[in-house]
Amino acid sequence: MLKKGSKCKNCLTITVKSGDIVSDIENGSINSDEISVYPNPAQEYIMLKTDLKTANIRILDLSGKIVYSNVYKGNQQQFNVSDLNKGLYLIEVLSKGNRVVKRFVKE
Repeated sequence: MLKKGSKCKNCLTITVKSGDIVSDIENGSINSDEISVYPNPAQEYIMLKTDLKTANIRILDLSGKIVYSNVYKGNQQQFNVSDLNKGLYLIEVLSKGNRVVKRFVKE
């Protein structure tokens, strides 16, 4: 446990902002505002829009189980979520050592 004002080597900094998780693992960063997931809530599909050239995409349920995984290429991609059970899901975007997690609801 760190005391206030102490420094930690090899620590992972996580900033929580508006329900999104952004973790800077290496130098460089992904701004969570540059990644859009819509519609939210979703019924049949979700759209992921970002300026990233490529990224690894994973959709996870709240138990941490990966229910979808693929490589994202381009600036907009549609994901079919019609087979998912109703509930809250996380969509994880990994690119160049950085990670952004967005939430969406499947109705």
